[in-house]
Amino acid sequence: MNIWYAIPTVNVERARLCLGKWRRQGYRVAVWLDRAMDLDADYVRVASVYPGYFLAVNELARILVVERGAEIVVAGGDDMDPDPRQPADRIGEDFVARFPDLCGVMQPTGDSLPLTTRQCGSPWLGREWVVRANGGRGAFWPGYRHYCGDVELKHVAERLGRLWQRPDLCQYHDQWRRHGGVSAMTDYQRRNSLRYFKDDRHLFRWRHRSGFPVRCRQWWEHRRWQQDFFAGERAAMSDARRLGGGFESTR
Repeated sequence: MNIWYAIPTVNVERARLCLGKWRRQGYRVAVWLDRAMDLDADYVRVASVYPGYFLAVNELARILVVERGAEIVVAGGDDMDPDPRQPADRIGEDFVARFPDLCGVMQPTGDSLPLTTRQCGSPWLGREWVVRANGGRGAFWPGYRHYCGDVELKHVAERLGRLWQRPDLCQYHDQWRRHGGVSAMTDYQRRNSLRYFKDDRHLFRWRHRSGFPVRCRQWWEHRRWQQDFFAGERAAMSDARRLGGGFESTR
């Protein structure tokens, strides 16, 4: 099967170790970089402007599906491992059996990291999900920069009956929470948190409060939407700052 692991990264050493693990399990690997790096990958996209995690992954997934014939794209980061017990093709066969039209999201949940079951932090994205999700805008809702898009993906895929959580598979996330908490964050993780977390959190709270109703009805329509939802959502963020409700995103 044509299965890809796709990540943005700025850390060449972590990425090299990470991509090697995924390749050994039978995945092809793709990376988004903001500058040229010495990385052995099957596809490399270099762009001087980093649009944020979710837009970068959306673009990588679209390219891999349209230009490289990918059937499944697994999204993650340079601190995630593939399931060590089953190769890519074997897991891919299970995915196709569950979603024969390749329009679905599968999230391994065997990792013991808190919140693993409450988001899609390293999802398997079927080809049809990649091209049709969010009215053709991408697998993740593109209004988010670095946080919360994985939480919304879980909510929306679940509402549409297109989510498969698999506790029998483990994609270990070697995340900063496992190494002393916030103090273990890298410099770029701290910058992302300071720059994006509050706005992404406000956007998620507003969309969650609305129940994603319009988005779920129009999700299947592969066309450009008449209304610019971004403008409405960002304008509503000042109200969202006053809303309650909790969630966390572990990226």
